[in-house]
Amino acid sequence: KSDLIPLDRLMIETDAPYMGFTNCRDLFLESEDLTSLNSKSRKRLQKAIYPNVPSSLPLVLKGVVDAMNEGREQRQETLLSEDYVARICSRNAMDFFGFDFGDRVDV
Repeated sequence: KSDLIPLDRLMIETDAPYMGFTNCRDLFLESEDLTSLNSKSRKRLQKAIYPNVPSSLPLVLKGVVDAMNEGREQRQETLLSEDYVARICSRNAMDFFGFDFGDRVDV
């Protein structure tokens, strides 16, 4: 499936607001400081439906890499690592949006 989207064009995002992952809520709650909320507000927040948030990017990346690796072993191709695809996506995003941080992301 790696030929569906060329790696030099691939970017990932979490802009599917109500298509969160199974662990999306847990990732969001871990990233937020809930100590300022009273008990009732904290419980309401913990039971709410969570949209896809930036903390879900590792889950999106894993799904993309899993899909891209389907059949690669049978075709005797090297499996793509999450780190490798993340670096490519970062470089692609920087190129697409014209970000110049002085150094390129090494792939």
